[in-house]
Formats: sequence, structure tokens, C-alpha cells
Amino acid sequence: MTTQRSTATGPIGIVSAIFSGGVSALLFSYALAHAQSLFMFFMVYITSLPIFLAGLAAGSLAGLVASLSAVVGLFFAGESNIALLYTFIFAVPSTTLIMLALRSRVGDDQKRYWYPEGYLLTAATLYPCVIFVALALLTSSHPGGLLGWSVETFNEIASGVIAQMQTSNPHILPQDEETIRNVLPFAAKIAPAILGWTWMIVTIISLVAAQKILQKQNWNLRTPFVMTEIHLPSWFVFVLAAMGLMGYFAPSPFNYYGQNIAFILGMPLVLSGIAVIHTAAARSKYSTAILTAFYIVLSVFVFILPIIALLGVCDQLFQLRDRFRHAKPTV
Repeated sequence: MTTQRSTATGPIGIVSAIFSGGVSALLFSYALAHAQSLFMFFMVYITSLPIFLAGLAAGSLAGLVASLSAVVGLFFAGESNIALLYTFIFAVPSTTLIMLALRSRVGDDQKRYWYPEGYLLTAATLYPCVIFVALALLTSSHPGGLLGWSVETFNEIASGVIAQMQTSNPHILPQDEETIRNVLPFAAKIAPAILGWTWMIVTIISLVAAQKILQKQNWNLRTPFVMTEIHLPSWFVFVLAAMGLMGYFAPSPFNYYGQNIAFILGMPLVLSGIAVIHTAAARSKYSTAILTAFYIVLSVFVFILPIIALLGVCDQLFQLRDRFRHAKPTV
């Protein structure tokens, strides 16, 4: 079997890729400049969408050009710090995911097989883990390491919030201030995992949305992403288990690292569990109603996410989806 990479072909050329990078840079800088406005800050959530549109339509080179043009544009606009931030949050991971998504091989049956959805999801999950470890190493000389630095940062944020509350309401109770202060250690401890999940959700939604938009125009290079085809590497569950054990039994600060990495690694298993539910629902003629009800329940009772992740673990170990596919459909 031969392995091939998609080249920069399609309706979106290099010039359009540069334009896409410019749009992405504008979205990011504008969102940060108006962070006090919740609506404007949400623009940061679609920052990577133009990059994915360029890459998934015109190839890996177009995705790279779009990312580089955004970084260069931010840098020469006098926003070197923002350019560096953009590089690690959007440019590097978006370009990497585009290159992986457009990898394909031609099998002995002469069919083209694209890079699997589950492996693409795994790559998107490992990236925040790598960034987390890198930040831990960079802050290792700081008193308390990354956790100590996070607590200090959260204290500064809390002081600003409390000052603003006191300005708007001079009669703020001491209990309210104490409540805010007490939440800080816990918030700082899980902040890397929360940021990792947020980044993954934003990135995955942007990637899938870009593919959907391109499909409607028949501009997509690869076949559609399919939820029920999310299959994670066989080693994934064991790495998650090792990180979970580390988070529970290891001494500080290694338990802090293990807990956050384990939490981040839980995202693909949640999606794998959702894929099991999609596969099971497909056996019924009421699949749309079943899935609608499921997502309504999930949006209301978010605490069931660990159960869904456990379903994903069971699928990894016992191939639940294969069992559902081979079962007789319901009427």
C-alpha cells in the first residue's frame, strides 16, 4: 500500500489562503481587544475556522500559508506577544491537523483510505497535554511550580474582581470575598484541564464545521468525518489509566500533572461513548428522536459525562459498536 499527501489544489489558491490567514488574525486580535464583551470574546472560538477552510479545500500547503500569513500579519502589526500566543494556540495545531486530515493511502483494493477520525482526535488531544507539560517545565523554577504560578495568577484576577464588585456595590459582604478566595486553589488546580477541554471543543467544532461548509460547495478534498467511525488507538486507554493512577497515588506535584492529563485524555473517550450511542440509535427507525433526546439530557445533566466516557472505555475494550452493527435492527 502507498501513502499519499494531498497537494494544494482546488478552488481556494494561495492568495485565498493568505486572505483566510488575515481574517483569522483579525478575528483573534479583535476578540482579545474586546474581551470584556462576552459576545466579542466568543469570536476567538472561530479563529481557526478560516485556516481549516483554506487547508481542507486547497491542501496542506494552503493551510500552512494561511497560518503563516496570520502570524506574520500579527507580528508586523506590532502585536508580537499576540502573534506568539496565536502561533501556539491556533497556527501550529491547525496546520498539523490539516496535514494529518489530508493524509491518505491507496489500498490493495484501489480504494483511498483517509487518516482515521479517531487518530485525528487523538492528535488534537495530545497537543494540550504537550503544552501543559512544557508549561510545567518552564515554570519549574517558580515557587510551587505551575500550580503555584496559577494560584498567584488567580489571586490577582480575584483581587480585580473583588475591587470591581466593591466599586459597584460598596456593601459587599466579607463572606462573598472569602467565598471567592476559597474557590481559588481548586480552580487553579483544574485550570489546565478546563483550558484543554475548551481548546479541544473549539478546535474540533471548527474542523468539523469547515468540512461541512466545504462539502456543501463540493470543495472538500477528503471524505466527510463520521461520528460512528471514531476509533481510538489501542494504547489510549492504558495511557489514560496510567495518568489516572498517577493523579491518585503520586505525591505532589506529580498527582497534579496526572489529574490534569487524565482529565484532558477523557475527551476522546466521551466522543467514543457518544459514537456508541449513535451506532445503537441507528438500529432504530426513531434514531433522530433518540439522539435528540440524548443531547437534550446531556446538555441538562452534564455530570453524566463520566458515564459516557466509561461507555467509550467499554467500546475500546469490547468493541461495542461492532456488536450493535451485527445485531438485528429494531423496528
